[in-house]
Amino acid sequence: MVSGREKFKLGIAAYAVLAALAGLTLRGPFRIAVLILLAGLAAKTWIGILRDGS
Repeated sequence: MVSGREKFKLGIAAYAVLAALAGLTLRGPFRIAVLILLAGLAAKTWIGILRDGS
């Protein structure tokens, strides 16, 4: 069984990979929008793990 902490690490790693791919492949304002979206999702994930106390 995967613990909450491990799920958090996997989620943040997935966001990091997506951000790296977006940074390398996209251009212009669309890249900025995608990076802001990914940062927001990562922040939401982090807040969720803090709220759970895991």
